[in-house]
Amino acid sequence: MLKNIKTSWASIILLLSLILCGCNTFGEMAIVHDELFTYEEPIDKTYLKVVDAVDKTPGWKLAGTDKNAGKIIASATDFMCDDSVTILIKRIGRRKTAVELAPESREIRNVEAILKQIDKELLE
Repeated sequence: MLKNIKTSWASIILLLSLILCGCNTFGEMAIVHDELFTYEEPIDKTYLKVVDAVDKTPGWKLAGTDKNAGKIIASATDFMCDDSVTILIKRIGRRKTAVELAPESREIRNVEAILKQIDKELLE
């Protein structure tokens, strides 16, 4: 009987800590980032600047790249959060490119920081 009570309390404490400290929070509305950003830069330069932007964004790190597919993957550095985002870069003209989040990445928490850093890098 005492063992069951200890197990129950341990389960409750674990559940509460996951709820209070977890990556996702209850009641928080997800912001959908379905924007398409365009820049007057060739695709190679845009790609490198997006990689630099991800490296400079606090709370995120570069997790992978595929230049031929125009993909850059960033992952959250918070140990309680396993979020990752895929950034897509497309050529839309000789000196014009588009940057957007992949559909599965558009509702990830705190992705605004990456988007702001990308915009800052590409507008300098």
